[in-house]
Amino acid sequence: MSSQSSNRQPLSEQQRREAFASPRTPIDRAAVLREGPPPTPTKFLAFAAAILAVVVLSGVLVETLAGNSPSTPPTPTTHTTTRATSPTVGRTLAALMTLTPRHGAAPTLTLTDQYGRPWSLGAQRGRVVVVGFVDQSCNDLCPVIGAELRRARQLVGASARLTVALVNTDPHHLGVEPNPPALTRTGTGGSSVFLTGALARMDPIWRAYGVSIRYYPQNGRLVHNNVLYFIGPTGREAALAVPFGDENASGAYHLGARDIARFARGIALEVDSLLR
Repeated sequence: MSSQSSNRQPLSEQQRREAFASPRTPIDRAAVLREGPPPTPTKFLAFAAAILAVVVLSGVLVETLAGNSPSTPPTPTTHTTTRATSPTVGRTLAALMTLTPRHGAAPTLTLTDQYGRPWSLGAQRGRVVVVGFVDQSCNDLCPVIGAELRRARQLVGASARLTVALVNTDPHHLGVEPNPPALTRTGTGGSSVFLTGALARMDPIWRAYGVSIRYYPQNGRLVHNNVLYFIGPTGREAALAVPFGDENASGAYHLGARDIARFARGIALEVDSLLR
């Protein structure tokens, strides 16, 4: 209860620095405030090239006229994943989404929704939960992810036992807001919950779900990797996808309508397989 009441006002710059530098939080969070943009890891370049090759070569044969766009987000570091494949989604679409099977119970997720109500993953048993991570102000890949989730919801059907949970990634603004841009700008307000909480609660959740956040004080920019989890009705992880998009000169993200439609179809197929 106390964490909810203290969460209603955004953290000040000083509070944020003290929280990130606290020995009770991971060391890499303090490094976020000091480091500049990291170089692209060689291992990731090889990974991205391999995924792009799969999409190009198999996409022409299996999905006629299907477009493809580069995917450049880092890979989450938690748990063990296997190759990009899915018997329901299909090899080509799974490669586009970097869709990988997951095993084991989903990490605890207990936060506050956009109306100030407590929300927990444990209370969603019997439903499929798709968990994404976006900036409250929707200044990251949020518009692309929102469009894909909105389209997927239409494909699955409004009556399906599906919950879409978007977790806040902005340590600048952790307060409760009834209509956060992450929902209003994407048109997902009627079908999604936006979850936030005090920094002490958010930080272990980010880490448990493989979300790495970097804050650059020189320009105030926040950067994080993008992940989308599929959690089955029993509360166990079923799959992980990696949303992607292109960033323009002004820092806004976008993705072609064809790729948004393909990614949304993959989300819907994966959700449908878990609802059976």
